[in-house]
Amino acid sequence: MKKFIFDLQHFDSTFSGDTGTENNPYIIATTDDLRQLSNDVNDGNHYEGKYFKLDPDNGELDMSGVVNFTPIGKDSDHKFKGTFDGYNKTISGLELLANDYLGLFGYVDSGGTVRNVKLTGVNIRGHKYAGGVVSSNSGTVTNCTVSGYISGNENIGGIVGSNSGTVTNCINIATLEINEQGGGVVGSNSGTVNGNYY
Repeated sequence: MKKFIFDLQHFDSTFSGDTGTENNPYIIATTDDLRQLSNDVNDGNHYEGKYFKLDPDNGELDMSGVVNFTPIGKDSDHKFKGTFDGYNKTISGLELLANDYLGLFGYVDSGGTVRNVKLTGVNIRGHKYAGGVVSSNSGTVTNCTVSGYISGNENIGGIVGSNSGTVTNCINIATLEINEQGGGVVGSNSGTVNGNYY
């Protein structure tokens, strides 16, 4: 009997334009684009070596009407490995109400980068591992800002919940309610944290 082995390939979505290269990043112009990125990563496409940017021609990306958004990279088997540039555009109204690993990004792997993301009016209420931008980071988070409200028990940070990578030049002005362990910028750290403000 012959055995057939299928190689499951994860194909990129189209988003709102361009090709995902450094010179022509995929454009995230709508909440549907952002949800599609989440779905793709959580289905196994890490987007390693791919580039994304918020649409520079748009103003604010309002997520207040988006329910049940799943963080981009929901667990350690589904990490984001690409580069996401917020282009200093605003993402507003992100709401995450669950137990663990909450943030716009859940897991960012080494080699992954999130930069120039501006989150306003977040409402994140978890238990462990919560941060406005990333819950668990082993990549690079730089030049990001967060405002709103974040609460939880352990590994709770305004920007990153748990960091083993690099967090630089970020600003948190969100209100934090931490029951056991956390920090204004990073909840727990075994990596590099510098040039940040809370």
